[in-house]
Amino acid sequence: MKNLLVFIICLSTFNFLAQNAVCQEIDSGFISKNNQFLKDLLSRKQVIDPITAPHRFLFTPNHILFAEKEQLLIKTENNFYLTLIGTGVIYQLTKQTDSLLFFKRIDKTYNINYNFDAKWFCVREDLYNLGGYGFWKSNGTLRKFNFKDKEWDVQPTTEEIFTPAKSQYVWYDQDSSIYTPFQQVINAGLIVNNSLRGSIEKNVYKLNLHSSKWTKLGDLTPDLSQKIDESPWVITTKEGYLLIGHENLYLLDFKKNEVRVLSNASIAQTFLRLNETFLKYQVNNKFYTLNNITGDYDSLPLNTKTFALASFPIWDQPINYYKIFGFVLLAFFVIAIFFYYSKRKSSIKSKYEHHRNFKVNFNETETGLIKLLLDKASSNTTATILEINYIIGVKDKNVGMQKKVRSDIINSINEKYRYHSTNNEPMIQSIRSEEDKRYFEYLIKNELHEEINRLIP
Repeated sequence: MKNLLVFIICLSTFNFLAQNAVCQEIDSGFISKNNQFLKDLLSRKQVIDPITAPHRFLFTPNHILFAEKEQLLIKTENNFYLTLIGTGVIYQLTKQTDSLLFFKRIDKTYNINYNFDAKWFCVREDLYNLGGYGFWKSNGTLRKFNFKDKEWDVQPTTEEIFTPAKSQYVWYDQDSSIYTPFQQVINAGLIVNNSLRGSIEKNVYKLNLHSSKWTKLGDLTPDLSQKIDESPWVITTKEGYLLIGHENLYLLDFKKNEVRVLSNASIAQTFLRLNETFLKYQVNNKFYTLNNITGDYDSLPLNTKTFALASFPIWDQPINYYKIFGFVLLAFFVIAIFFYYSKRKSSIKSKYEHHRNFKVNFNETETGLIKLLLDKASSNTTATILEINYIIGVKDKNVGMQKKVRSDIINSINEKYRYHSTNNEPMIQSIRSEEDKRYFEYLIKNELHEEINRLIP
């Protein structure tokens, strides 16, 4: 009897855990109610900047971790997607009726809690997100959804630039570039870190999506930095984004490095009320809004051409004294090198002038190196540094001595050849090794062989 009771308890526990596990499965799809806001959004023929919606807006996920995550609406030219903030989950709209929307999950990823408040954007039909916070650290990783493998792929960039903790401050121009006015580096694992705020670096950067290159544009101006600190939130527009103030609206035009201002307290207060309970997006000179609490759907006109140019830009390029000193130093070295080689050229020219109509006096080592390279050229190969070191007799010397002797001999050969040839090219040339780009290999071009053979014994 006792064994039977234990068996029943174990079986009940197993059933409970199994049912709970089923409930925790990520939804493979869902059906949502349609409304006029969504109908109008889906009718747009252009790309709309992703719209942040509250949790459970279109559906309530079965998975307890996903049910409380904000939902992001992504409208491309031809498709409509929903993702859950802080995850890589993607649902695609497959069908719509007048009253219902049908979505199907298209990803196979289980990555969660790694990209909170990443900047989501789409390039035509491709889906991307940049940066975000997760596992106690922020990051500057660019990710692209792979529609073939249904996974997210990393898109390497020239450097890691950290985006602000609120992705609304990152602007995508829907063409080829991402702009961020400052960086927020968060690492809760470091004692020196300022809690979860992290360290703020007020540098304006631009990411070229074609070349994956980050470029520093300048330093965020103090005036704009103060406006950003005072603004409760920003709203994305096609021209840049709006900083919301109590009396003014500020439009940040990153392409022109301009800040434009609208001094109208009534309009500013209206936009100030468009808080997190509103879903909002811009088409032409109108903002369309949906109050998620009341369900009120409205539009708000705003002509950005009525904004006046502010007295300060987005970024400044301060005087870089290190760069100026570097240019002066470089100019000095260039001039010094020019005079050095001019003098050396005159000396060598004078020394070998009487040999112009005769064979060049290459010494035995130089001749041996030339013949090695000619032999290599006949078999369409190049000479390695090791082979050259052997020929010139420095294979047992230290690396520094090898490099100096090798350089002196090659330079001497090229200088002698230059003053006894009508060809402006150096005799011995170097190229990067195909096997290891850190090293050079040496050669003599085929078109120089005939003339060289006349100059050497």
